Amino acid sequence: MGFNGSVEGMIGYLPQTRLNTNLSWRRGNLTYYVNGGGGYNQWRSTSRSNFTLNNRTGISQGTTLSSNQESITNSYNKTYNLTSGLVYDFNDKTSVNFSAMVRGNRNSSENETNYYEDLYLTGLDNVLRTSDGFTKGLAYQFDAGLDKKLNDRGHNLTFAASFQKNDNTTDRTILENSAFGNSLSVIENQINNNTTYLAKIDHELPIGEKSKFESGLRWDRNENNYDYTVDQSIANAAYQPVNDFTFDAFYNEMFSAAYAQFKSKIGEKFGYQLGARVENSIIDFDFTRLDGNNQKGDKNYTNVFPSAFLSYNLSKNNQLLFNFTQRIRRPRAFFLIPVRSYQDNRNQFIGNIDLNPAYVDSFELGYALQKSKITINPTLYFRHTKDDFKMYQSRNIDAYGNTVIQTTPMNIGDESTYGLDLNASFDPYSWWKIIANVDLFGYKTTGRYESMDYDGQGFSSRLRLTNTFKPDKKTSLQIQAFYRGGQKTNSMDRKAMYAISLGGSRQIWNNTATIGFNIQDIFNTRAMENVVSTAEFDRYNYNQWMPRTFNLTFSYRFKQGDKVEQPKKKRDTNNNADAGGDYEGI
Repeated sequence: MGFNGSVEGMIGYLPQTRLNTNLSWRRGNLTYYVNGGGGYNQWRSTSRSNFTLNNRTGISQGTTLSSNQESITNSYNKTYNLTSGLVYDFNDKTSVNFSAMVRGNRNSSENETNYYEDLYLTGLDNVLRTSDGFTKGLAYQFDAGLDKKLNDRGHNLTFAASFQKNDNTTDRTILENSAFGNSLSVIENQINNNTTYLAKIDHELPIGEKSKFESGLRWDRNENNYDYTVDQSIANAAYQPVNDFTFDAFYNEMFSAAYAQFKSKIGEKFGYQLGARVENSIIDFDFTRLDGNNQKGDKNYTNVFPSAFLSYNLSKNNQLLFNFTQRIRRPRAFFLIPVRSYQDNRNQFIGNIDLNPAYVDSFELGYALQKSKITINPTLYFRHTKDDFKMYQSRNIDAYGNTVIQTTPMNIGDESTYGLDLNASFDPYSWWKIIANVDLFGYKTTGRYESMDYDGQGFSSRLRLTNTFKPDKKTSLQIQAFYRGGQKTNSMDRKAMYAISLGGSRQIWNNTATIGFNIQDIFNTRAMENVVSTAEFDRYNYNQWMPRTFNLTFSYRFKQGDKVEQPKKKRDTNNNADAGGDYEGI
């Protein structure tokens, strides 16, 4: 029998609060847990952009020759979540688990955007556009699983199923006034519904003392529905729909996959794992816009993704590794949404509902060295991505004469990267630990679409360095530095980005409680900058999604009887997706 629990609270600036609790009980063969909490936070994003028109052939009066834009968004968020579940052990070989989760959010936002525009044969104009929005969301999820040990030698069978539902509604009002006396107001409504089903089964079969055969099946279905309406009033006239931003859309995808892999050793030094995954994808979509510019289609394709992992033990603490994998990189959900918002009618992100996955071939040659105070894992790699995701930017004129820069993800060309990825840890002293990840790589991209030229090559780098200091057993201090180098093509120049964060914690009350403090992005430098240059236009863009923040946390742990471990999420072997992307945080 046992009971464990913890309570954690947090306050910070920008203003934010959070309170969470984790409770676990075990009685006989039953383990039961409840996790829940809620919080409030504010965040502020800043963006700036400059636009210059290069091709002025055939332009008419009122065409934007150049513009400067400054935008600030303040958001106020309330969230809550509750998860409850149980694990029941029928015996030491069979167990089942069930869990349910509900999560809700309420968000209000305020945006103010200033446009300073030089209009052909008209003069300088200053436009102020403000918006107020409210979003509410509700998500819930149900999971069930079975773990079965068929014998005591590692012959295992596992089954898992999941159902997820996520609904979001946004209402927004927008007002715009210009120095020339023009005015308009907008009412925007967005409804997003997402439903996900998942089922999978995994089987592990030991063969002899050194070999194992693993296999499994997986089925996923994602249903996405979007309902957007935008109505606009010019100079206090009656509201009329904005036809190209009023639409209904659905995007449904179903994946059925099977995998098998065999791993073994030859002698005491050479090990290998060979596998393959077969995946069938069925996709259908329908995008119906009020102006009649509709899209409808379906896709059905099957792919095979082989993999090979080889290892050779040079000595007890030295290992040579070679890996080859083929993976699929699916577009993120917001890449597919046809329209995200009408909040900024001069800079629009337009999703591509017909976007296809990208495919990645990866070759890696690695080395692993482990000593008492140092671990070094250098890896030489080459990765080739086919049908790469690239952001296409185009200049358009809307129905009201405004110059609009539209950004759309598209499958354009290929990308190759090659380099050295070095992971290392070093303990100079018992109270000091250094963890470093350095990625030094060359890149080459290809592709061209209309005025955008994506050909480019060069050298770049990524760095993450963490220093942890423990002056005593109860105190920990951490400094983390992050750097991402720039990359260039013929049309785009993405600037470098860096950030430094600081954190610390102290155990108190006989190690039953912890107080912590951290500063994210000490020097307020984490921001994305890029420059797009084409024959049509030049554009500079700056985005900072969150400024420097300060957080103070307190957590308290308590228990009665034996320690109770909450079930941990297992590594998903039966999944070939490659999400990509970076996360920068401490």
